[in-house]
Amino acid sequence: MVMHSHGITLGQYLSESAAVVHTPRIGDIGIENTQHIRTDRWGNAIVPNLVPYYYNELTPTLDSRHIHTIKIDGTVHRLVPRQGAIMAVEFSASHQQQHYARITQASGQPLPFGTILYDAENRNRGVISAGGIASMDIYRLKWPLHSNLTNKQRCSIDRPAEKITAKRVWPLVCHS
Repeated sequence: MVMHSHGITLGQYLSESAAVVHTPRIGDIGIENTQHIRTDRWGNAIVPNLVPYYYNELTPTLDSRHIHTIKIDGTVHRLVPRQGAIMAVEFSASHQQQHYARITQASGQPLPFGTILYDAENRNRGVISAGGIASMDIYRLKWPLHSNLTNKQRCSIDRPAEKITAKRVWPLVCHS
């Protein structure tokens, strides 16, 4: 049991050095090269058996159930703990829900490659790839979407109709 700034976490027997891993409220994230160590529902895990005075790498892993619903930024933390130390490691993680859309301008032309899509709160939600296809994060998405076109014009994308949301690729139109 370890008491830390994010609460109290139960874990395996601690050896010479250990780490407390935190992913803000994202549970069930594993740590590479460990057995049966996953973050709890508050996003905390104890990683025992770090080697003192050597580089130890901690890398979060996602199983197939979470690969499309959790996004982890920054993948490897390198630690050099002292003997008896308990290191704190924080991984930036968030929930996500990916969906594809084919986005065209009102003229029928696809949006230019590399155009960034923003939601109503100006958060980046995706980038246009070839043919106007975008992989968008729609978790807690605030409509309408908008983008700034190359000629300094801004276009807006309204929420799709209910019958369209059942499709694998949403056909959306960006209106100037």
